[in-house]
Amino acid sequence: MKEFKIRLKTLTPIHIGTGEVYEPLSFFVRKEENALYQVDFEKLCNLISRSEKALRQFLSLAQGGNLISLIKLYKFFDKTLCNGLFERGVRDFIKKKIKVSPDFVSHYLSLVEISNKELEKISEKTLVNQYFKKFEIHRTAYLPNTSGEMPYIPGSSLKGAIRTAVLNLRKKELKNKTVENYKRVNKKGKINYDGKALERDILKFEKFFEDPFKAVKISDLIPVDSAKVCIVYGVNRKKDGTKARGPFQIFEVIEEGSEFEGSITIDENAFKVKKPLRIDEILEALKSFYVGEFEKERKIWEKLGIKVELPKSEGVLIRIGKHSGAESVTIEGFRKIWVKGRGGKGRFLPYSTTIWLASEDKDGNNLIAPFGWAVIKVLSEAEARVFSNLNKTSKKK
Repeated sequence: MKEFKIRLKTLTPIHIGTGEVYEPLSFFVRKEENALYQVDFEKLCNLISRSEKALRQFLSLAQGGNLISLIKLYKFFDKTLCNGLFERGVRDFIKKKIKVSPDFVSHYLSLVEISNKELEKISEKTLVNQYFKKFEIHRTAYLPNTSGEMPYIPGSSLKGAIRTAVLNLRKKELKNKTVENYKRVNKKGKINYDGKALERDILKFEKFFEDPFKAVKISDLIPVDSAKVCIVYGVNRKKDGTKARGPFQIFEVIEEGSEFEGSITIDENAFKVKKPLRIDEILEALKSFYVGEFEKERKIWEKLGIKVELPKSEGVLIRIGKHSGAESVTIEGFRKIWVKGRGGKGRFLPYSTTIWLASEDKDGNNLIAPFGWAVIKVLSEAEARVFSNLNKTSKKK
């Protein structure tokens, strides 16, 4: 068994979801600071209970039983309670502060500053579609028992990205096979492609314990200092730069320039693995695959006024997390990407037709960067000696 200490540095926003979202009664927004404040709801409730008037009003709105009363509750929660307490210097109910854009603030205020008279004119269907469904903020992975709930990089996410790169490197193992060899048609005539069979053929295994990645363990990556997060919109663009039909999404992301440390442990003599992995092969795979994908996408980014510079001598490229792009998670030459068409119809293509980009606003007029890019470096022995002790608390994946 060999352990390699690694460091990862983010180049663009990264979102690795956990299925959790910021609920409307878990935060409030300060326009003056362009900031979202996460609330400790239990502590806030203790504060509310000290004011009979505030408690009575809060309970009355909470028991309203319809969407209009719910929006009134959000308005009361944000303006009267949270911002009111904040302006009076009461801050101990706040968990953490997250940077947001002025466009996000304006979007949020369109919900909490709508007048009661206007509310009465809006149908419940419009309230659901225009306000509730479009204001879900997806949380990134975080360490719950840390101050400010620090973000981290799950080892499973890193392992998946490495696997994709190795599959692309080893695809030459397949001789005289094409994607059509993995085409499957079910009883209803629906076409699918057997990606699992393709992986088994490339990596030369039949049973799960023969998979070379069973001999690779990757720890969760823990922030070197305090990695920063912010809120961005995810917007869909066609590859010619024009707007796509996909609706925007809202994400908490790890910001560019954040650094994380962890480890990769490899059993290079794994039992029953026909062709075990080596660290040199992993690094070669990452370099050959992700640099190529980066350069292909860079042409699209530049059309949209986005520049992402590759760092020099800091490690090898990798792409992780949500909206990494179909090409970055599939095997070149064996791609069959399902592309949706009008009316719910679609087709398989060897490439995607759109990309997702981080934006400061929901319309994509202030694009920031693509999602998911980072560099990873295997530390030398000297660098490993000062390796952060934080990684000792992380779990193996």
